[in-house]
Amino acid sequence: MLRQHLIRDADILGSANKAQADFFLWKNPKYSEDFYRDWFGNRKPCVKGSDSHNVKDELGELRDQDSRPTDKYCWIKADPTFAGLRQIINEREDRVYIGRIPPKLEEVRGNATRFIDRLHIRKNADAETADTWFDSELPLNSNMVAIIGNKGSGKSALADILALAGNTHCDPVHFSFLVKGRFCERSGKLAKQFTVRPVWADGTETALPLNEKPDTTGAERLRYIPQTYPRGQRATCTKSATAAAG
Repeated sequence: MLRQHLIRDADILGSANKAQADFFLWKNPKYSEDFYRDWFGNRKPCVKGSDSHNVKDELGELRDQDSRPTDKYCWIKADPTFAGLRQIINEREDRVYIGRIPPKLEEVRGNATRFIDRLHIRKNADAETADTWFDSELPLNSNMVAIIGNKGSGKSALADILALAGNTHCDPVHFSFLVKGRFCERSGKLAKQFTVRPVWADGTETALPLNEKPDTTGAERLRYIPQTYPRGQRATCTKSATAAAG
């Protein structure tokens, strides 16, 4: 009864055993939800410490019952803060993985040319304008990224710039920021003084002035569906990177 009481009160449990982790996530079909709820209240995420006693040991590598290294690691998808750790209580199944490498990271490593790791947007060294406009280095998550902000805060600007960086084949007439009536005024004098430099997960990078147009003869690395794009022409997203505005 003491053990059950501790399990009920705990937010996080310690185990590297998948069967145990699934059990505490209520995934064992042998038992009903009523049974789980009566026994320990709600679902519990399982994590595991490395139990390492040597600073030279590989970071995060788990040990077996005899303190020998295994091929398992405990991964937590969160900011490295207490608040990040606490978030696994709300997303128990999606934010904890025990194994060699999480499937998502394996996908990124196996398709590194399809993921933008970070985006640089800078004013050129020889720029004539005194306006700052952009001075950004933006890391991008390999999962879903949401752009949140008030009207006029730069959401559409970032989406257009991402589309340009990924050489979208979307017609630029559907852009809402990199257009002649706005940032790319008719001569392109202002836009050409700023450059976007995407760095892809494989380490490669390119640089494009913001007055550039997509090269429709080159590979499309990002599918862009802007908010002004005709609904009847919206295509199904492929495995390439995707940006959506609106």
